[in-house]
Amino acid sequence: ELEQSTPFIVLMQKMNDVLLQSRLSYLLTEACLTFDPERSGKIKLAELEESLQKILPKEAVSKMMEAVEADDDGKVPYAQMTRVLLRGKDIEIVATQ
Repeated sequence: ELEQSTPFIVLMQKMNDVLLQSRLSYLLTEACLTFDPERSGKIKLAELEESLQKILPKEAVSKMMEAVEADDDGKVPYAQMTRVLLRGKDIEIVATQ
C-alpha cells in the first residue's frame, strides 16, 4: 500500500517545496524593501553590501556582490537579488569563528 502512495508523497513534497520557495521569495522581496525607501523596485548595491558586511563573513559578501550586476545608477532589481539569495547554496555562507 505504501508503494502506491509513494507518487502522491513525492507530489506533496514537490508542492511543499514550491510553496516554501514562493514564501521565501516573498520574504526576500519584503527584505529588499528595507533598502528601497522610494519603492523603485531596485536597491542600492553599496547600501546592501554595507549592511551585509555587518552580519556575514567578508568572503560571503564578496561572492554575493560578484553574483549581482548593478545598473548605471549602482542599483540592483529586487528580482535579481532574490534570485541570487535563493541560489544561496551556490554562495557558501559560513559563520566566522
